[in-house]
Amino acid sequence: KQGYVQDVPFSLGMVKQKMLWELFSQENRNVGVVNWWFSWPAIQVPGFIISDRIHYWRLHERSSGSRLPAAHLVYPNSLLDDIKSLVVNPFDLSYDIYGQFMRLSRSDIDQMKNSHYKRHQLMSEFKYLYAQDESVRRLALFCLNKFVQPDFLALYFRGIDIISHCALKYADWNRDSSVTAEEVKRYGETVHEYYRYIDSVLGELIGTVSADSTIMLVSDHGFEKEP
Repeated sequence: KQGYVQDVPFSLGMVKQKMLWELFSQENRNVGVVNWWFSWPAIQVPGFIISDRIHYWRLHERSSGSRLPAAHLVYPNSLLDDIKSLVVNPFDLSYDIYGQFMRLSRSDIDQMKNSHYKRHQLMSEFKYLYAQDESVRRLALFCLNKFVQPDFLALYFRGIDIISHCALKYADWNRDSSVTAEEVKRYGETVHEYYRYIDSVLGELIGTVSADSTIMLVSDHGFEKEP
């Protein structure tokens, strides 16, 4: 409250050890990174990096005064012009996209579209998390088509984490005591549908890489009914 502490996004410069893609690069192995944490500033590698600052809306809303860096968003830098059109603006999502995950009227969706950021609140969070994950999907597919498939490829989809914080309480089997029947009707399938969406994205990506690729699907934690 006194202004002594500021919410600042982490960057690669704060990491004390080398990232996995740096270790691969040391051995002259091709790497590809899209949206992984601490990937900004994008460093020179044999391959490509699209840093976690390329989709900056949520972080900007969360950290007042935090601005999108002007440089080192990607490597090689020439990639930036190619990918700008692939980054999804969270405020441009169609009504159909909202309808894929929730049962809402157009006026409800308009309210969600215009809601300012509030951490782990579905009303404001959905547009940011879906737009980021869809951007990662588009960017990964573009790079896999543009470059030779790297020896090491790291992609981070954050939506499952945030959507679970926001909407797991609305699932009928997990509903919070404060949740109404109408909210269950509107949002009860949201987490399930988001898993379905990410499954389809993973299927598309796995179908794009070579058949002898080793796929590692990892998570930092799971979810259960919260107190």
